Amino acid sequence: MNQYPNLSKMSILYVEDDETIQMVFSNILKKFIKHLYIAKNGKEGLEKFKQKNPDLIITDIQMPKMNGIEMIKNIRDENKTIPIIITTAFNDINYAIEAIKLGVDGFFLKPINDIKKYLDILEQKAEFIIAKIENEKKEDIIQTIIQNFFDIAFFVENKKIVTINEKAKNLIKDENINIFFDQIKPKLKLEKINKEIIEYKNNFYSIKIDTYSEDNFIIIMTKLT
Repeated sequence: MNQYPNLSKMSILYVEDDETIQMVFSNILKKFIKHLYIAKNGKEGLEKFKQKNPDLIITDIQMPKMNGIEMIKNIRDENKTIPIIITTAFNDINYAIEAIKLGVDGFFLKPINDIKKYLDILEQKAEFIIAKIENEKKEDIIQTIIQNFFDIAFFVENKKIVTINEKAKNLIKDENINIFFDQIKPKLKLEKINKEIIEYKNNFYSIKIDTYSEDNFIIIMTKLT
């Protein structure tokens, strides 16, 4: 059984100038994550970020050529939301305060002695990141279908219609959307259905349901001619 299932789906950029620390932790991370990209200073880290587009960045602060704070500033100019974790020592406190202002997502205090705790924290971060990525993908799919589908389209989540397109609004008009859903619900099932015929407002429609999960699906209503 995979002890860190979310980490196994992650790509991580690890930026560390100390060769010994870099070797130790990169060897550990490689065992548990999907892709590991390594950089030995902030300048190289910034280049790897642009090339590889990782899911998470773990970086030291005090490094040659470009320190961690400068690297984060440059990264934030391009990506405001990528999670960044800093590895820091007690004497880096002023840098740490600046890092907080830049929106870093957490700190590891050096030296890191408890490897299991280190990995457990990364797994928690990975779980949040993956959920966020999946939700963004789902929203993109929903909006693409809802906004561009020529037929009447509804997105249903947890047994409630949460998004509809303009054509659906025109059909329902001033009616309460949940009342409308209650009227057609007897014909709907949560499992995938190829096609059903319903009658609404004296018009016949064909309904197709595409299921994304047990409680998430899109209803497409096509008027029959």
